[in-house]
Amino acid sequence: MKNNMPKITGKIEEVKVIKSGKKNGRPWTLYRVKINGRSYSTFDSGYQKLEGQTRDLEYKTEFREVNGTEYENRILLTKTTQSVSQVNREFEKIDNKLDMIIAMLKETGAKKMNEEEDYGDEGEFPPEEPEEE
Repeated sequence: MKNNMPKITGKIEEVKVIKSGKKNGRPWTLYRVKINGRSYSTFDSGYQKLEGQTRDLEYKTEFREVNGTEYENRILLTKTTQSVSQVNREFEKIDNKLDMIIAMLKETGAKKMNEEEDYGDEGEFPPEEPEEE
């Protein structure tokens, strides 16, 4: 569950509407966001509210060729996608810790099992010793 999205930290200098339209009856708007002098694109209108703020953001890069010229498009992830990415990173940390705990339990459990007598199937108990009067 590794997250390898590139990150950018910087001031959101400008958010401009590039174009808008409708697809399948639903409206959309493409924004160009300038951060540290570089342009990024997004369909997330929430970046307009962040203009002037410094943020840690994630983006992905797509390459495409048009008329023999290759273009690089840096696409800012939506805030929702970034939240999911953050949650995934936290789950990954927890998962790693659980793996360590399981390994330690297996190791200590194996040592403990070697120290105890084997009484057969799970759920069986050692025979009771008669009470002394």
